[in-house]
Amino acid sequence: MKLLNEQEFMTNETLKEIFSSKSNDSQKRNNVYDLLLKNRILYNKELERQKNKRQNIKLDTSKIVIKSNNNDNNTQEQEIIDVSYYLNQLEASSDFDNLGTILPHRNNVMYYNIINTIIVYYLKECNEYEEILANENLSLEEKDCFKKEIQIYRHKINKIINYRDSKDLKVNDIRIINNLIYLPTILGNYYILNDIKSIDYEYYASFLELLNSIIDGTFKNVKSIINTYNKNNYICEVKDFKTRVFFSKINFNTYLILGCMVKKVDTNSYYNSYLENRSIRLAQFLAQEQVLTDTYLEAQNEITKELIYKLEVESRKR
Repeated sequence: MKLLNEQEFMTNETLKEIFSSKSNDSQKRNNVYDLLLKNRILYNKELERQKNKRQNIKLDTSKIVIKSNNNDNNTQEQEIIDVSYYLNQLEASSDFDNLGTILPHRNNVMYYNIINTIIVYYLKECNEYEEILANENLSLEEKDCFKKEIQIYRHKINKIINYRDSKDLKVNDIRIINNLIYLPTILGNYYILNDIKSIDYEYYASFLELLNSIIDGTFKNVKSIINTYNKNNYICEVKDFKTRVFFSKINFNTYLILGCMVKKVDTNSYYNSYLENRSIRLAQFLAQEQVLTDTYLEAQNEITKELIYKLEVESRKR
C-alpha cells in the first residue's frame, strides 16, 4: 500500500486504505502510527518554515509591484517597493504600540506607499495561514495554532492601519533625530572617513543627503541586505542612483555607520567583498559590548558634525 510521502498530509482516504487492507491488526496499527508520525513531522516542518520566514524575511517576498503612470509616453511602468528593512524591524519588535520608532517618518516622500506595501505583505501572510487552516485534515491543536497566527497578523494590520490613518500628529510628526556612531577599523580609524577620501567630490552631495536621511529618520530608499556572513546582525543601506551608505541599527535611535561607496553596476565582486569585510568587523565590534555613554555619543556626534561639514563644503564647490 502507498504510505504518505514527505509532502502529504494524512487523509481519510489513506486511513480507509489501511483498514481495508488484508494486514493483521498489529500491522494496521503500525501503519497508522507511521502515518501519524509523518503527519507530525510535516506539521513541525511547516511551523519551522513559518518561523524562519518571520525571522529572516526574504527580499523577494517583501517586494510589492505597484503601477505608476509615466507622463512622457502615457504608458505604465512597474515600480518595486522594497520594505524588507521595515519588516525586519517590525518582526524584531514586540511593541506595536510604538510604531513611530520603526515605520518611516511622514517626511518620507514614499510614506504611504511604504506603509500600504507593508499592509499588503501582512495580508498575504494572513491569507496563506487561512489557506492552510482550510485543510480538513488538520487536528484541533494544529487549527488552534494557525488561528493564533492569523490573529497576530490581523492585530498587526489593524495597528498599522490605525497608525497610518491617525489624525493625532503629535507622534507621527515629531522630527526624529537619530544618533550616528561609526564602525572603527582595527587601528582605531573610522571606515566612513577612509571611504570618503577615496570617493570623487561629485558624489559628496548625494552622500550628504543619505546621511541626513538616517539622522532625520526618513531613510532614503532604505533596503535590508541579506547578511550571509553573520545572520544575527542586520545590515541595511540607504541609496541614491550610484551612492550607498551602509548601517546597522543599534537601538531605537542609534545607528552604526559601516561605511559608504559608489556602486556603478548592479552586482560586482568589490561590493560583495566590501560587505563581507564590514560584516566581519561589525560582529567583532558588537562583541565588545560598547556602552553608549553620553561621553561616547558626544564624541561620535563631533565626528558627525565634521563629516557633514566636509560634505557640505566640498559639494558647494562643485
